[in-house]
Amino acid sequence: MTGESYRYIAEIEDENKTETIELATVSYADAFDIARNDLNGLNLIRLELALSYSMFYHDIMNDIDRAIAIASSEFYCAIAELDGTEYDTNDAIFQLMRVLKDKIDLWTEENNADSR
Repeated sequence: MTGESYRYIAEIEDENKTETIELATVSYADAFDIARNDLNGLNLIRLELALSYSMFYHDIMNDIDRAIAIASSEFYCAIAELDGTEYDTNDAIFQLMRVLKDKIDLWTEENNADSR
């Protein structure tokens, strides 16, 4: 949540934007490491974090490749968790996975258009 708060501040910040972005980057990286180590791929908090973290790289850092990499790794990790297991998922997890996939597709198209 700290990373997301700094991301929102960075969107409107002018004076201390560089510092705010650095704080967001560190906060997101720390939270992402914890989530990947301690939560399974279908955990709602982990998926929400992946979406927020990837949007930070897309919207604030203007790093589409990194945004796609984060969203893709977590989307496919969640898919792998689904395969071969009887995991009781709720609609929120599937909706979040759909949003991640939509972002991956959108950003991939955007990235391909930029490279032309």
